[in-house]
Amino acid sequence: SFMTTLQKESNTKVLHSYQLLTSGLDRLQIPYRSVGAGIFVFIDLRSLLRQDSFEGERELHQALAREIKWSLTPGEACHHPVPGFFRACYCWVSAAAIRLEAFSATWRT
Repeated sequence: SFMTTLQKESNTKVLHSYQLLTSGLDRLQIPYRSVGAGIFVFIDLRSLLRQDSFEGERELHQALAREIKWSLTPGEACHHPVPGFFRACYCWVSAAAIRLEAFSATWRT
């Protein structure tokens, strides 16, 4: 049926996006934690913080949105107790994971 086909295609696309994001994070040696049944991955970007604080997290969040057009949910907004963690929806990854490599090479310098 139409719905069965649509669901299979959607599942395939979501899995591809997840694999694209996590393989990019693995290549960059950026730790992450999949939430299992959801469409989000928690990414540990503490290594990119210029200052170890929620102020530093906000600065990084703005830079990621501005520089590589990747809007993540800051950990602070998710009540994470440690600055530098971000929630990413892997259903909309596009080339953001690829652009993260160039960004991370220049951001802290």
